[in-house]
Amino acid sequence: MTQPKNIVVIGAGIVGTSIAVNLIQYGANITVIDKDTQTNGASRLSFAWINAAGKTPFDYHDLNRRSMEMWPRYAQSLGRDVGFKVGGTITWETSEQRGEALINKVKRAQSYGYPIRLATQNELQNHEPNLTIENVVAASICEIEGQVEPPRVIQAAIDKIIESGGEVSLGEAFENFEFDSTDHLITGVKTTNRTLPCDLVVVAAGIDTTDIGYKAHTFLPQSTSPGVVVKTSPMPPLLNGIVYAPSLEEYGREVHMKQLIDGTFVIGEGEQSSKNTDDSIENAKRLVEFATRYLPQLGEASPRVEPIGYRPMPLDGFPAIGFVKETPNAYMAVTHSGVTLAPLIGELASIEITHGVSTPQLDAFRPNRFNTDGTGGRTDSPD
Repeated sequence: MTQPKNIVVIGAGIVGTSIAVNLIQYGANITVIDKDTQTNGASRLSFAWINAAGKTPFDYHDLNRRSMEMWPRYAQSLGRDVGFKVGGTITWETSEQRGEALINKVKRAQSYGYPIRLATQNELQNHEPNLTIENVVAASICEIEGQVEPPRVIQAAIDKIIESGGEVSLGEAFENFEFDSTDHLITGVKTTNRTLPCDLVVVAAGIDTTDIGYKAHTFLPQSTSPGVVVKTSPMPPLLNGIVYAPSLEEYGREVHMKQLIDGTFVIGEGEQSSKNTDDSIENAKRLVEFATRYLPQLGEASPRVEPIGYRPMPLDGFPAIGFVKETPNAYMAVTHSGVTLAPLIGELASIEITHGVSTPQLDAFRPNRFNTDGTGGRTDSPD
């Protein structure tokens, strides 16, 4: 392929905008479209925890670790405060069974060369002095993990794309593709408003990537992954980093929380991949009450729930990134860990698109690994 000149990016989430920001640096003419008028996709409901401790096997862990190390540079390149912070993560367990699982998780991450360590209750308390921490059976600290605020990242990236001569059109939905006479190459992207001529298309549309992929003659199955996060009214600074607290008998699930730069708390329950569907105010109040057991000052906060959303999740749980053989000028990018992986995907995808190379870091995560019956994905587990 010759270097593409006109590129349409479908999807203005954290992954799509990262790819677009990188592509525009190579001189491509970029148009980004998204059916939503604001950040209403998976980026809105992401807990946005930049981490790799629980990511397995090694190739997936290493992909996340490499991207973590790129976040400071990517955040700085956007030219504004996007809520990026390396405040570390603390985790602890109060039951023997879950404590043993945490110890094994730490040992496995350490075997990958990841700087996480077992910690004492006093070390946790020193790291987060406002927390109530009791009955610790096992605990860990990872100082290199961090957080970011996806809406701020996306808006900063959009502004940079526009300032660099690109176009970003929100509220403009994809409808179909136009193909050349061979039906193999896309020549245009049809939207609700117009047809955009293009040399190449990047599809980074979250859960919609599957349906759009069908229209590009490719099969990229996803599983359903609903998610809910709860936010609070702004509070004074109370946390230094990410807190992953154990379940209480009366609640039955873990709680994780962080604090944004405006003082707002973001709270979730269960594992990061848990499928939560209760976006009622009653559930929001219950979850804040749960978090208050660990952080009593939250009792003064007012909860508000974000409407339920659906997170992208390729069927085998791993990212799907790269060109598709059926339509050689269509590039797909869909992943569950979009926040952690956005800087790396943006950089590697832009290199592959503009220089026609295949980067080895992505070779295990290509979209064409799936068969049309939904089989053929990776048989190992991402965590």
